[in-house]
Amino acid sequence: MWQSYVLWILYLITMKIGIIGNLWVICSVIRNVRFQTHRCLRRPSDRLRSCIFVLAFVDFFVVCSLALRIIYVWNDTLTFEIWNCRGLYFVEHFFKMISMFCLASISTGRYITISKPFNSQIYKHFHQGFPSVNLLLYFVVLIPMLLTVKTIDVTADRRDCRIGVDSIWNRLTILLVGASFILLLMLVSINYAQIVRHVYRRFSKRKARQSAICKHHRLSEPRYVREMTSSIIRVAVFHTICWLPFCFLAMIPTETCSLVLVSIRAINRINDEHDWILWIPILVNWLTYLNSALNWIFYAMLNRDLRELIRNNSKRRKRNAMTYNYSSTNFMNKNCQQNLNQNSSIQIVNSFNQIEL
Repeated sequence: MWQSYVLWILYLITMKIGIIGNLWVICSVIRNVRFQTHRCLRRPSDRLRSCIFVLAFVDFFVVCSLALRIIYVWNDTLTFEIWNCRGLYFVEHFFKMISMFCLASISTGRYITISKPFNSQIYKHFHQGFPSVNLLLYFVVLIPMLLTVKTIDVTADRRDCRIGVDSIWNRLTILLVGASFILLLMLVSINYAQIVRHVYRRFSKRKARQSAICKHHRLSEPRYVREMTSSIIRVAVFHTICWLPFCFLAMIPTETCSLVLVSIRAINRINDEHDWILWIPILVNWLTYLNSALNWIFYAMLNRDLRELIRNNSKRRKRNAMTYNYSSTNFMNKNCQQNLNQNSSIQIVNSFNQIEL
C-alpha cells in the first residue's frame, strides 16, 4: 500500500511544479506580447516565442492529465471501461507528441538562427513553410496513434488498462508510435549537438585570427561561450534522460510496452519484494511527465538568466574601455583583443536575443 502513497506524492509534486511553472511562462508571454505589423511578426524571436508559448500551453495539459492518474491511484475502487482507457491514452499521448514536436521545432529554429546555413531568401522561405511542414508531419504521426487506440482494452477485473491481443498489427502500430518519439528525440539531440559544434568552431576561427593579429595575447574562452554551451548540453541531456527510456521500452514486447504506455495502476501489482522491477516502467512513464513539468525551467528561466549574463558582461567591458586609459605601447594589443571579444559577444547576444522569451 505504501507504494501507492509514494507514487501519489510523486505525481502530486510533479503536477504542482508543472502547473505553476507553465502558467508563469504563459502569463509572461501574454504580458509581454508585442502588437506589431505583419512584417515584424515574421522575426525569429516572435516565431520562437510563439513556439515556447505553445510548448508551455501543451505541457500544462500534460501535467494536468496526471490528475486522472492521481484519482485512480488514490481510489482503487474505481473501475475502467474501454472508453476510459482509450480516451486517457489518446489525450496523454496526443499532448506528449505535440510537446515533442514543439521541442523539435524550437531546437531546429535555434540551430537555423544561430548557424545560418542558408542565404537570406532560403531562410525566409524556410521559416514561412516551417509551421505547415510541422502540422503535416504531426498528422502523419497521428495516424498510427489513432490506430493504436483501437488496440487498447481493459483487464478482466476492469481495474486497469492494457494493450489487447499481441498480434502483428498491434505490434506494428505501437512500433510506429515508439519510432515517432525516437525520431523526434534524435532530431532535438542532433540540433543541439550541431549548435555546440558551431559555437566552438566559430570561436576557434576567431582565436586563430586573433593569434595571427595579436601574437602577444592568447584569447581565452569567454565565459558566455562556456555558459551557453553548458546550458545547451543540459537541455539535450535532460530530454534524453526523460524520453530515451520511454522510447526504448515502448519498442519491446507487448506486456512491458503495455505497462509503460497504457497501464494506470501498475503500482498495484507490486505486492512483494520480488516485484520491484515493476517500478522501472512506472518511473519511465513518470519521466515523460517530469519533462513537461520542467521544460519551463530550461526554456524560460535559465535562458533568461544566461541572456542577462551575456548582456552584463558586454556592458562591463564597455565601461572598462571608457574608464581606463591605456599606454600607447599596449593600446594596439589591448584594443585588438577587446574588439574581438566585443564582436563575438555582440554576435552571441544577437543570436540569443532572437530566441528570448
